[in-house]
Amino acid sequence: MEFIKTDKYAKGNFNKPIDFDEIKTLKQIKVNQKLDLLPDAENLALLHQYAEKGLKVVPIRRFSARNWTQRTDFPNRILLEITSVCNMKCRMCPRHNLQRPLINMDKNLCFKVIDQLDQRGAEGIWLFHLGESILHPDWQEIVNYAGAKQNIEMLWFSTNGLAFNEKCIDFVLNSPITFLNYSLHGTNKETYSYVSKKEYYQTVRNNIELFLKKKKRLGRGPVVHIQMIDQEGTHSNINEFFETFYQSGEIVSINTLEYANLPNNQYGLLRQRPPIVKTCTRISRGDCFIVSNGDVQPCDACYNSEILLGNVNEKTVSEIWNSETRKRMLKLNKEGAMHKIPHCKKCTDYDL
Repeated sequence: MEFIKTDKYAKGNFNKPIDFDEIKTLKQIKVNQKLDLLPDAENLALLHQYAEKGLKVVPIRRFSARNWTQRTDFPNRILLEITSVCNMKCRMCPRHNLQRPLINMDKNLCFKVIDQLDQRGAEGIWLFHLGESILHPDWQEIVNYAGAKQNIEMLWFSTNGLAFNEKCIDFVLNSPITFLNYSLHGTNKETYSYVSKKEYYQTVRNNIELFLKKKKRLGRGPVVHIQMIDQEGTHSNINEFFETFYQSGEIVSINTLEYANLPNNQYGLLRQRPPIVKTCTRISRGDCFIVSNGDVQPCDACYNSEILLGNVNEKTVSEIWNSETRKRMLKLNKEGAMHKIPHCKKCTDYDL
């Protein structure tokens, strides 16, 4: 879930201590992709209600100007994994089970895919998935290439912060990146060490602090999306995480990863036991995952290509998206019968 400081949209005395277990149950405020408040009466009344309660942050849901979900013959939200190489191995990450090769996607293949996406337009390109994109030797060139396209509404980038040095920071601040997702798993070494190596913490924390300082001074740069994963060993630190970053990072995001086949995330699985999987949010909104070896997958729960739609080394994105496998998934989703696909039947991420 994504949260924004309330005083971005309303005036008031916002002094109520942040309680994640409370605010995560609240109805979301509607904003556009530029984080402007949508001015319909119901939305304004809801914001006023939260302001009256003195909430420091409010949950948000972002909407694009165009309803991309009406299009089914081409992907709308594309995660382009430019590398599957990473400098971390966080406890909840699917990398523990990754069976694909750890490689960088060829730069020219990236360009070819981006060209195809631009021809038809897309709600956004996310230049990451299961790797640390900064480790791709040509990541800056790929960012600039994607950012120069006219028909891509958003350009997302993500980092775990370990290699996010000042040179990288300066590039990102002057780049066409729309949103920067920064994964920081706690506000202290002890919490962080539940997820990754304790010795990484200070570097990762220092890098985000430097980025935020420079962004404030320059008055430009991508929207900062500071993310923490709700896990058994980090949950008690979430409220402090909010208090630390809600003023300086435009969006604070708290997610629960619920991959159906990851034993390290039993905490997430136990918190939400799914009913029979009838429909899938990712299928409905046209999510597409293109991983570093060129495989095209319908969602992140298929990170080992358990459901393979095709490969961009062999076919165009359009040809792959209109394959018989994809058509069958659309049909089952429309019928409310996604559980008939064995891999989907056990999924707990169908509603994210």
